[in-house]
Amino acid sequence: MLSIKPNHKTIKEYYLALETFSRIGITHETAVRNAFQSLLVTCCRQMHWNFIEEFHFKRAGRNPASVDGAMLDRFNVVQGYWEAKDTQDDLAKEISKKFTEGYPRDNIIFQQPERAILWQGNTQICDVDITNANLLVQVLKELFSYKTDIQTDWEVAVEEFKNRIPESAGLVINLIEQERKVNKRFIDTFNTFADLCRASINPNLADPAIEEMLVQHLLTERIFSKVFENSDFVNRNIIASEIEKVIQALTSRSFSRHEFLKSLDRFYVSLEKRALAIDDFSQKQAFLNTVYEKFFQGFAVKVADTHGIVYTPQPIVEFMVDSVEEILKCEFGKSLSSPNVHILDPFTGTGSFVVHTLHKINKTDLKNKFMNELHCNEIMLLPYYIATMNIEHEYYSLTGDYEPFPGICLVDTFQLAEEVQASMFSEENTQRVQKLKETPIFVFISNPPYNAGQVNENDNNKNRKYPVIDKRVSDTYAKDSKATNKNMLQDPYIKAFRWASDNIIKNGEGIVAFISNNSFIDGIALDGMRKHLNENFDRIYIIDLKGNIRKDSMKDGIPLGEKHTVFGLGAMVGISIAFLIKNPKITEPKILISEVDFRETRIEKFKFLEKKGQVYNIDWKEIIPDKNNNWLNEGMQDDWDEYNSIGSKEAKAGEINSIFKLYSRGVVTCRDAWVFNFGKNVLEINIKKMIEAYNENVIKYHLQSPKPKVNEFINYDESEISWSESLKFNLLRNKIFKFDISSIRKSIYRPFVASNLYFDKYLTERRYQYHHIFPTLDSEKENLSICVSGIGHDKQFYCLITNQIPELFIVEKSQCFPFYAYNEDGTGKKENITDWALQEFQKRYSGLGTGDSGKEYNLCEINKGNENGQNQIVQGFESVAGSDGSNNGDLYNNQTVSEGGNVRVDKPDEESSRFDSIQHSRGAHPQIQKGIPLSSVGSDRVTVGIGNSIDDSSKSTISEHSDAETNIGENGKIGSNARSFNKLTEPLNPQPPAPNPKTQTPITKWDIFYYIYAVLHKPEYRTKYAANLRRELPRIPYYDDFWKYSESGKKLAELHVNYESQPEYPLTKIEAPGKQLDYKIVKMKLSKDKQTLIYNDFLSLTGIPYEAFEYKLGNRSALEWLIDQYQIKTDKRSGIVNDPNRPDEPDYILKLIGKIITVSLETVKIVREL
Repeated sequence: MLSIKPNHKTIKEYYLALETFSRIGITHETAVRNAFQSLLVTCCRQMHWNFIEEFHFKRAGRNPASVDGAMLDRFNVVQGYWEAKDTQDDLAKEISKKFTEGYPRDNIIFQQPERAILWQGNTQICDVDITNANLLVQVLKELFSYKTDIQTDWEVAVEEFKNRIPESAGLVINLIEQERKVNKRFIDTFNTFADLCRASINPNLADPAIEEMLVQHLLTERIFSKVFENSDFVNRNIIASEIEKVIQALTSRSFSRHEFLKSLDRFYVSLEKRALAIDDFSQKQAFLNTVYEKFFQGFAVKVADTHGIVYTPQPIVEFMVDSVEEILKCEFGKSLSSPNVHILDPFTGTGSFVVHTLHKINKTDLKNKFMNELHCNEIMLLPYYIATMNIEHEYYSLTGDYEPFPGICLVDTFQLAEEVQASMFSEENTQRVQKLKETPIFVFISNPPYNAGQVNENDNNKNRKYPVIDKRVSDTYAKDSKATNKNMLQDPYIKAFRWASDNIIKNGEGIVAFISNNSFIDGIALDGMRKHLNENFDRIYIIDLKGNIRKDSMKDGIPLGEKHTVFGLGAMVGISIAFLIKNPKITEPKILISEVDFRETRIEKFKFLEKKGQVYNIDWKEIIPDKNNNWLNEGMQDDWDEYNSIGSKEAKAGEINSIFKLYSRGVVTCRDAWVFNFGKNVLEINIKKMIEAYNENVIKYHLQSPKPKVNEFINYDESEISWSESLKFNLLRNKIFKFDISSIRKSIYRPFVASNLYFDKYLTERRYQYHHIFPTLDSEKENLSICVSGIGHDKQFYCLITNQIPELFIVEKSQCFPFYAYNEDGTGKKENITDWALQEFQKRYSGLGTGDSGKEYNLCEINKGNENGQNQIVQGFESVAGSDGSNNGDLYNNQTVSEGGNVRVDKPDEESSRFDSIQHSRGAHPQIQKGIPLSSVGSDRVTVGIGNSIDDSSKSTISEHSDAETNIGENGKIGSNARSFNKLTEPLNPQPPAPNPKTQTPITKWDIFYYIYAVLHKPEYRTKYAANLRRELPRIPYYDDFWKYSESGKKLAELHVNYESQPEYPLTKIEAPGKQLDYKIVKMKLSKDKQTLIYNDFLSLTGIPYEAFEYKLGNRSALEWLIDQYQIKTDKRSGIVNDPNRPDEPDYILKLIGKIITVSLETVKIVREL
């Protein structure tokens, strides 16, 4: 129901627009109607309808006409019309004239700026003065609430049917399984049918999928015979007739099809009435496509996911077909009507491309084209049926003759590339497929399937492997890609491009016209694909329709949603239309692109295509590929290559130098709900439960003889277990798991969101290198890892440092660079910054010096003024590990800064930070060497690492006792739980004076580490190199003031690692009167102005500084990450609850909010000075 009032903003804006037009003397219809159109668009949006401007409708015995606008509901059925007129027009006469011309009389509003007349059911309902806001609202409500009895009955019935499909389908499946045990006729017929399906569709097709085809046929056969008025469809269609044989065998004993379908009679009757009320067949086709999508939402969701079922909107279909016609004329001197121009839609869906192509063919050539040169393939039964009916009906409407369409095949298009070709379902279908294989296709036009694989392993609906196509992709697109992660190349639409390209290359000329995911335009892993498209084709036109909601939403602060994608909720990804032309006569190969604004809505994009009409009416921009096969290289900086990379796959292979040796993605679990949880006890229960379920499956499986297929054997109950590829592999290996409490580790799940993680080699699907970065709890006390946005990130580049195991999306597509790397058991600690990088930095900043002699000592250097105010070097133990990693088993006997083994603990720089904990000087990371006396160097105070100072009176060293918890984690500061110090164990050996830290301080690897962290935060760096950062891991420039950046990096690290230890920012707490004290959160919410945080029903927090939102990590600020993640969530699949509230510290989240605001403000302050 439309909710609108006279004082609503939309109404006020309408009158304001009219007032503005009147003030400047504009009264003509074209201008003033825009104000009312905006009003209708707003109302449509509220009703979840679409407004179509200049809507065309058919008239009996006449050419189509158009109204100024039409409102279409979510079933693509017209619910109302709008026609605008000038103020000077006699509205009553204009209405009479329009009705004489055949305009609709059911729910149409005729409107002038001051008057509106509404007709419904062939009767004038009202004639009102809409300068009165109350009357304007009244007529709008009447317009949008009108429904015929047929429409009302249909809306109720279709929703009821959608919800009842699983129940009805389940009854049929139960019947099928029962009859397969006792009905010999059905057993034989089903097995024959199954063999045909596996031969023509997929050799791995499981019995349940075949049973589903029978269910689809049984439940929808009536729709095709009644709605399309083709009662003989089952007998005429070569596929339907084969399935009908199986259905007859199924019902041969005791099952009555008529009685079974009687329960769904209300749906069928209402659908038939609704469809019959639609005179325009193209509208009826759109209506049935929507019904089909609803059907798949209710029953075959997994099939829809695997095949990427999204149907192409009509404006796109028309634009693409019309463009192909023009390309044929301009580039080849041919047309769609020309003989021997064979046209194939290899992924036809419901046949829209073929239907519109029929309209472009000369009537004298139509029969030959229809019978011999038009082709399409479909892999799924229902769309195959619908496409057949659509195409045959369209041919009938154009010629007056009904002919079965011989050009459609029920086949997996990708299977056509395979060398061995089995029987294709039926003899006639096999003949059609063989004929198609031998046909030289000139035009490929289609909407290829778009998904890259199943979303969840538990769905057990992976895409099929195709040896020939997969090898072609591997030998071309993958081979010539420089990307590390090439998973995107598994996407079916990529295979479609490869398959169609190969066919065009084989024939020597032709056109590929695809609407697809637009990731090939600038995807990192698709550089090889771009290279081959450029080489294989002579002219490429690309229209980038945008629509990547995840990437573009909140860009420039603008929220985007499904209305900005051309496929709506069907595909919330970027979409493009590509025309690839191979013509040896083209002497100047070119790649041309046109991009719509990412802010444009779906309707605006359709208008753009309708206005342009075809490809040659568009303004194009030429693309010049660079040496790396980048097409969109705007913003790429030439000086980028002059800097040193922090890491690359070439450096990992030892081919080039880089700053870091090892780097890693954050961990990927494939079962976050199970292995992450705020509650440690809850996590333990979940893991034990899943291990028990897994082990039970292992035992049962290995008792089977013969062994069944794993995918058909295992229990997919997601309330018990979450399967993944590696888990299935371990089941095959007969691997039994045991719970290990030590595998529960602290993890950073999202920015400033700590969680518990069960970290082991089996249940953590992809540990990547984190078992070498934080292998033990001790490693968390000394190691740090800088995580940066990975190659191909969509959002703004950002980074975050951590001393805990990060999940992959701690930053987008994270790549993480640790300071140390270890063996898996925690031994073998080695610095991860290369000696080469250290030398490069020291060479670049050679003016800073490396000391009087340049000699490095195995020392623990404590820079502390002696009696003469000079720095003093003290000798520690000599058992410090060298660069070869020897003698490094003990945490405190292995404190290395350079790979030569130097350690520094410096006097605090009082000006370094307002946080007392940042007190180690340049070159010093929190490193403490066992046995060094902390009391006998100079006077009163020594600071160790980032953290607490130790009074001179302590006269002790770090203890070797097991209860001496030095808590060097948390970025290394010695915490309050350092319970004891031992007596002095070794005297000091004085050494020559150290260089002055202000003039001659040697650069160490920790200095470089912090320098890098600061540079990665520098706004100018992120802005200037944004395009480069998206395509490559960071390279690090040499800025003039090295120490300024290094110190800033240390301060940022202290804030970001020790965020829980920062002081709380003072917020105003507003308590709800009459409510009890309550710190528990369910889901927090920010006010629109972001000044108030609604914590819960009891408490709100105000006074949030605007600057806190300046610290962005991607599209969210640090505070917004906290708000988003700290809520009680229940996983839909498993039912697992993740509750961030801490019973032992109920106000933890409340305090954390203030601390994160402090972190944000201090970060912004530091970053502004970079």
